Amino acid sequence: LRTYEGCVITISSESVITKIDFTYTISNSGNLTLTSGEGTWNSSSKSWTGSANSIALKVGHSSGKSNGQVRITKIVVTTVEDNRTATTVTFGEDVDDQTFDVNLGETFEGKTATVSPTEAGNVTYSSDNTEVASVDENTGAITIGNTAGKATITASFAKTDTYKASSAKYYINVIGPNTPV
Repeated sequence: LRTYEGCVITISSESVITKIDFTYTISNSGNLTLTSGEGTWNSSSKSWTGSANSIALKVGHSSGKSNGQVRITKIVVTTVEDNRTATTVTFGEDVDDQTFDVNLGETFEGKTATVSPTEAGNVTYSSDNTEVASVDENTGAITIGNTAGKATITASFAKTDTYKASSAKYYINVIGPNTPV
């Protein structure tokens, strides 16, 4: 793998990544460093250590020279099993991944999601297009906007020390008076 200064390498795993060892060569003299927002990069051992499911490493040139280049010949990823309890968020089988058509100017009753196991906690709601449909992050109540289009409504459970993250979604298609059928 050949990468250049400013490039980002993302390594992801369903298990928890605890260490990444690299074997690489550097061109254009000087030292290239890999930096990450999480964990610790050790340039002498050419390894990253920390605890995450996804790591983004940015190639940078520590001597300030431009056009730095790294040729990575080997990446060894060390993971540990994620022993947190799995969760499932659902709006129900009649709602999950379904599309609901609403005419512009009409109201729409938001759908309520649940997380299982229930003792895991609460879900939060979000919309990817608030001009079409906004959602109350705590209750899931929907407000249809003044714009025709599509919005994805997502209910999410954030991971905790005990439980894994999960989510569910449905779609709202707001039809304007001049929208072709």
